[in-house]
Amino acid sequence: MGHPQKIVVVDAQDRVGTVLKILMENELMAVPVREGSSGPFLGLVDVTDLTSWVVRVVEETQAMPLDYRSFLEREELFVQQNTLVVADSSHRDPWHTVTIEDPLIHALHTMKNKCLHRVAVVGEEGSVWGLLTSSDVLQYVHKIEETGPRTHGGIAALRTLWGQSVSSTGAGTSPVLTVHYEAPTTEAFKLMAQSRVSAVAVVNDTGMLVGNVSAHDVETLHHDFSRLYLSVAQFVSKTRREREHVPDEVVSTCRPHSTVREVVETMLRTGVHRVYMTDEQAQPLCVISVSDILGLLTA
Repeated sequence: MGHPQKIVVVDAQDRVGTVLKILMENELMAVPVREGSSGPFLGLVDVTDLTSWVVRVVEETQAMPLDYRSFLEREELFVQQNTLVVADSSHRDPWHTVTIEDPLIHALHTMKNKCLHRVAVVGEEGSVWGLLTSSDVLQYVHKIEETGPRTHGGIAALRTLWGQSVSSTGAGTSPVLTVHYEAPTTEAFKLMAQSRVSAVAVVNDTGMLVGNVSAHDVETLHHDFSRLYLSVAQFVSKTRREREHVPDEVVSTCRPHSTVREVVETMLRTGVHRVYMTDEQAQPLCVISVSDILGLLTA
């Protein structure tokens, strides 16, 4: 059955600033929260939780001026909060487990039914072997589609699904949540928190898709909380210059006639968690997530 992973964890008493540093250094979007070095696991803290906390800090300090000293005070409020208070504050990724003996389809159903992006894989006596993410599952399924025997009924059905146009499957969410590129970045984060999503599309005056702000961008606020008050266009530009290696900052698109396979390959090649379907004017029609694709497998 393999061996347990060496997983990155944070202590329940760690501060948000520590969590941000760990996420950035390890290029992660979530980490388990544990009580001490050997205590029980208490949950997960992910970038959507941190986004919710950012919005709360913004709302609680909206009467403060927009000057250097006030930005430092806001940043202090943000990074000094206790991790356990912030964990699952977005209510989007609570702690759920599957066992190493469970079939993969069980994990897939668990993710779909409970709207999860990751589950903890546990062994005997509750020992945590690692985290299984929706992206991990998609990569595995796509590998099977590429290399599995053509005579296998299940794989043949998967290849049929992969060859369909993505629009014909009904996958995706519409209308797309958007923010104007001249709006303050605080509005983008508020929209994500209020709508319980992990990204919003950035559009120009004509509604054309020109960018993307994701919950992953919350990591860039460490040591520079003031950028949250830039326009969305300025924020996206600054973030891209500093973190060109971060795949979630890439805006990936498809057209209604694109196949499911093409969308999946775009996700796996770029590492993005969502692809925007656009029309001939580059206006977003819907957004297709990794979870949407996996949902087709259990429909």
